[in-house]
Amino acid sequence: MVPGQSLFRVGDLDEVWLLLDVYERDLSSVRQGQSVRFEVQAWPERDFEGEVAQVGDWVDPDARTVEVRVVVENADHALKPNMFATATLSVAARSPETGIVLPVDAVQQVEGRDSVFIEVASGRFVPRSVVVAEAASDRVRLLSGVQPGDRVVVDGAFTLKSELEKGELGEGHAH
Repeated sequence: MVPGQSLFRVGDLDEVWLLLDVYERDLSSVRQGQSVRFEVQAWPERDFEGEVAQVGDWVDPDARTVEVRVVVENADHALKPNMFATATLSVAARSPETGIVLPVDAVQQVEGRDSVFIEVASGRFVPRSVVVAEAASDRVRLLSGVQPGDRVVVDGAFTLKSELEKGELGEGHAH
């Protein structure tokens, strides 16, 4: 053995993997076979491209990310193991999401269903079942159950629900 001589070769770098951490909220935009463009600091003037080979099955509980593996052709061996990259996924444009957006407290559970209270006359309210499309910490987007122009209780819905459950609204109406 001569000093400086390699004992073994770690692997063939003709093809490398780019491992991306994709936020959980963005997962619906990632598909196997999707094109990924990226750059590395070592070659700032050069763009690289690969294809999504696998979307992980596990969400990191702290970072709220999923590992996505991208396969990249690397014939000139410019890319090395453990390089950092900045990547861009090509995604299809989504159609605009529609629906009514309300404060999260406007939606209450009434008889086991998501519901809102609609004002049907001055000072008179009825619960109406709704379908929630998505929820954030402070807002919900409804898929159905409320139409533009409906007068929805957005502040005090919990109080109306409590009165309804006590039976004090009489025939399901608040007066």
